[in-house]
Amino acid sequence: MVGEVLRGLSPDSPPGTAPRPDYDPGRWSLARREQVKAAELAAAGHPVSAATVKRHRQRYQARGVVGLVDHRVDRRRAGFVLWRTEQILAGSDPPVVVPSRRTLYRLFGRLAHGRHVTGSARARRSLAARPDGPVLLTPSVA
Repeated sequence: MVGEVLRGLSPDSPPGTAPRPDYDPGRWSLARREQVKAAELAAAGHPVSAATVKRHRQRYQARGVVGLVDHRVDRRRAGFVLWRTEQILAGSDPPVVVPSRRTLYRLFGRLAHGRHVTGSARARRSLAARPDGPVLLTPSVA
């Protein structure tokens, strides 16, 4: 979706393909291409606004594919997350060697450390609202 708005080409188009007429960067402004993409998605049964397409494009430009990931935390546990990761990697091309289950749990633990990613939003908000810690005054002699 974002690649089409930025470059006028869908991700699966072969090299040397000309941009689609409605998405030609040389002909249409970025805002116009975002509006066309929003209308195309709405016609396909995925109603989104041009502003949503713009936010997706901006996040993609700022963070790459990671910016398109839904960062809302789900209540799914580590086991499900790892199982789903293995499923996705198994279908990738070129094939990716999936590390052992234990290694995946260690990596998940490192990434999730201190973030309560498998906990509730209430716990994360509560921890985020805590003060940084005591202010320690160092006595000085004048």
